[in-house]
Amino acid sequence: MKAFEEVIKKLSSGDSTGHGVNIISLKGTIQRFAPCFIGNAQQDSQEFLRLLLLGLHKDINEVIEKPDPKFTDISEILDGNEKASEYHGRDS
Repeated sequence: MKAFEEVIKKLSSGDSTGHGVNIISLKGTIQRFAPCFIGNAQQDSQEFLRLLLLGLHKDINEVIEKPDPKFTDISEILDGNEKASEYHGRDS
């Protein structure tokens, strides 16, 4: 959520002018995905945070390109401990 990112950047910028942060773009983005937040009616803050965190979770954890698995043969001569060591050593 780019709108959320912009709000967080403005809040953490260290600007000490005492001005508030305009969150209209964040509100508009949320209203597109959750029509229950359209208008100025008071909404449940728990519901809002749940929706926001769910959206952030989906955006952050989206797999854009899934890596191909690496397959290599493990020698059948090795005993169980050696096979396990070789298997676990592949990822590092």
